[in-house]
Amino acid sequence: MMQIIKQEFSDRVNEIDRYFHLLENITEKDAQLIFPNENDRRENLSIRLGLTLKSGLVLLLYNLVESSISKCLGNIHQSLTDENITYFEMSDALQKIWLKYHYKLLNDSSNSNDSSVLQLKKNG
Repeated sequence: MMQIIKQEFSDRVNEIDRYFHLLENITEKDAQLIFPNENDRRENLSIRLGLTLKSGLVLLLYNLVESSISKCLGNIHQSLTDENITYFEMSDALQKIWLKYHYKLLNDSSNSNDSSVLQLKKNG
């Protein structure tokens, strides 16, 4: 499964590279649209369109990261399920993640909660 995730990541990186190259050509080389069905009418691309295309690149990068992380976490979850690993057999780090996700007890900005919940877990 990880090999599939890596291949999909690589494929998407290549797509983003091609988009970036196109965007670079459009914005840095004063590209024009040519309409062959309209007597080769030419139209300059506006600065606003360039900004829109750049924001599209940011979205592509965000989606790449979000998708990759989501698939990796799903893969970890599936592995834990397939191997019948219980909560108490997981590392403390995975237990913290599990608690944060399932019970929303912990606040990322407060590390003091992490240790108190782990103490509750160990004492309980």
